[in-house]
Amino acid sequence: MAVVRGLTDQQELARAAMEAQNWEVRFEAISRLTDQNLLVDVAKNGEYKEIRILAADKLNDRNLIQAVLADVAENDEDSDIRQAAADRLAELNETNE
Repeated sequence: MAVVRGLTDQQELARAAMEAQNWEVRFEAISRLTDQNLLVDVAKNGEYKEIRILAADKLNDRNLIQAVLADVAENDEDSDIRQAAADRLAELNETNE
C-alpha cells in the first residue's frame, strides 16, 4: 500500500484502483484519484461494484455524474447497482426542477 501512497500519476492510480490484487491498495488508489475522467472510467468499468461506487461517489461535476448514473442505470451488470444509480439519477433530476 505504501507504493500507492507515493503515487501522484493519476493514470497509475486509476490502474491500481482497477487492477491491484489487494483490496486495500484499490481503496487507497481510489481515495487518491482526483481526475474526473479517470473516475468516470473506473465508475463505469471497474471489476468490483464497491470500487465502481467509490469512484462514482468522488465525481463532482454534475454533468459527468448524470452521464455516469444514466449509463450505470442502464448497463451495469449488478441489478442493485443499476437500481441505486436510477434512484440517484431521479433524485438529481428532481433537484433540477
